[in-house]
Amino acid sequence: PPSSNPPPRASPLHPLRRTAQSLIVAGDEDACADVLNRLFASTLAVSSYGHTPSGVRNSSNSSVLAPGLSAHELLAAAASEQLGLAGTYAADLVGAAPPAALTALLARGNTSGGNGGDGSASAVRFFKFAFAHGARIGALACTPGGSDVPSEVAGARGDDFEAAGACVAHVCSVLAGGLLATDAEVVAWAARALFRVGTEAGVRGHYAAMWRWWAGEVSGATPAGCGALVAAFRRHPDVHAAGGLMPLAALFAGGHLAELVSGPLARLLPSPREYAAFCCELLDALSTPLDAANPSVGADGNVDDDGTGVTPARAVSGMLRRLLVFSRTKLHATMAPAAERVAAAELLGRLWLSFPRELPAVLLPAAPSEHSSGGAKGTYVDGGGGGDGGAAFVVDMEVPTPRGALAASVEDAAAAADLSRNPGGSPGGQLEGGQQLMMKDGASLTLSELRRACRDPSGPVQLAAHVALFELLDSFVASEHPAAPLIFKSLAFSLIEQHADPTLRAPLSCFLEHSLARAPQIPIGVLLKPYIKQASLFGYSNVDFDFLLTVSKHPQLGARHALLLLQFCARVALNDALHGRLATLPLLVLVERFAHDAAVADSVVALCHSALGVLMPAGALGASSPVKAGDNAGAGGIRHALAIELVAKVLHLGQPHLVAALRPVVERAAALYAAAEGQQHAGLAA
Repeated sequence: PPSSNPPPRASPLHPLRRTAQSLIVAGDEDACADVLNRLFASTLAVSSYGHTPSGVRNSSNSSVLAPGLSAHELLAAAASEQLGLAGTYAADLVGAAPPAALTALLARGNTSGGNGGDGSASAVRFFKFAFAHGARIGALACTPGGSDVPSEVAGARGDDFEAAGACVAHVCSVLAGGLLATDAEVVAWAARALFRVGTEAGVRGHYAAMWRWWAGEVSGATPAGCGALVAAFRRHPDVHAAGGLMPLAALFAGGHLAELVSGPLARLLPSPREYAAFCCELLDALSTPLDAANPSVGADGNVDDDGTGVTPARAVSGMLRRLLVFSRTKLHATMAPAAERVAAAELLGRLWLSFPRELPAVLLPAAPSEHSSGGAKGTYVDGGGGGDGGAAFVVDMEVPTPRGALAASVEDAAAAADLSRNPGGSPGGQLEGGQQLMMKDGASLTLSELRRACRDPSGPVQLAAHVALFELLDSFVASEHPAAPLIFKSLAFSLIEQHADPTLRAPLSCFLEHSLARAPQIPIGVLLKPYIKQASLFGYSNVDFDFLLTVSKHPQLGARHALLLLQFCARVALNDALHGRLATLPLLVLVERFAHDAAVADSVVALCHSALGVLMPAGALGASSPVKAGDNAGAGGIRHALAIELVAKVLHLGQPHLVAALRPVVERAAALYAAAEGQQHAGLAA
């Protein structure tokens, strides 16, 4: 009966869900043990604050985990126990505002000798202890009233900054000191402990205090966390690669993402290249769906409770808008260093890749020249970007909105309208010549900018833009994003445009080859005819036939386009001594795939008939394309060998109807050759 059912209990992993996931994925054994310990304790209905990681000293003083301790007293006791400090000295270090001396000690480890003088190992033990008891430390830091807040911290702002928020900020600053350490293990454990404490504080509603501390708004009393994160990012790329740093920014920034990228990050990363690289890594962390344990906070400070599990547009639209403006500005700065423009192109691609649902909701003004990315015949029309009223602009298609995309809010539209007012000093939102600025969504702008960058005079910028588009293509094809066909067409025609540039054509062919191999649903018919035309006019290389081999195996290749490709490969296979055998590979794949198509079968028979005609002596019946007198003496022999090899390979495919159709052709060629030369041709006889 319902009355006998036990009351539901909250999951012991509820406030730690994202932490546990990130650490388990990173292969952290202590994190796995901690999760199992919590589940076991919950099953036995035993109160537990977590598993003590390996290497942490068991406390000889039971007061370390006494139930009446405050957050600062618990940290001081942990510092005394794990770092080997005197109790009073440890309390003074933890209670100092800012805790500069403790930060220096944790950064280098206790090297003073004695119980804890073992270098960075003591600091690792301290942060392992803080990680194991992070939920308790965070809960104690949020205790109403914050009776244990040092007086300097409580009065740092001089306004109504609540004591509990000051306590949370100060506890976070104590742990953030480990991010400045030179030892990677200390940094990793400090980040884990800080994330666990921050998660607990966020669940208890202290996002505002966490952001004030993270951005450095607590005057000089508490060091900001964003600066410590940037320092760890620069010094320890291995810790970042393991996923241990960027989740901190996603947690503490909350709904202040726009302020984060335009305030602390812009101040801490003055180099545009470094700023763009950091933002690319940040976007990957922010794109992780947020669950109930860490609800997303909107720009208005309200917790989102729509239940979708995805960061709402109002929490990221400001950030996306600022990063879009930054990237476009750097890409258009042709005099800027190539490295900065490359980073801007990479950031543009990462914006769309990380936020495909949110980017269409971001509106920005675009001049008519920015709508000239693609022509009706697949050629690009360069609008020049100068706003010339007499230019004929070709309006490009808008990027289709993906299913489930978020609509632009009233605030987004108003912000975009503000940007469109008085551009370049022109009143009324007009350009010279009376052209009106048009509102364009972020996805369409991103595609336009990347298309333009694909034709940039700088080779590195071109390559970076193409790489960004290929990453988008692979992701959007897998997720069935409606923009995938547009991106594929952009890359296909860019490959055709760059055919005369071998340095760029080779990587583009390889990238597109891999994309086609991973995406069997891409329609490739639109690419073949112009690609073969360019190869016929400007030549080809080994990479072209690797690409054509992938195309010949693609499931979306139809018989009509297969016939076009077969005819091109046949011309090369019979006439090019260098690439002839390479061209035979896609040709044989096509023959085997489409042998039962009547048009293809007839074309193969005609091809073999023409190939055997090469063997006939000049003037003999059935001879074709005789070797000219001025040609290389060995050219005729090479063509004969290519012709015999091609016909033999087609016959050895074992297609019964092709073998039956080719038998009389081969026999007739053998008879004509014997009549003309007076002897059998060894190849034809075989």
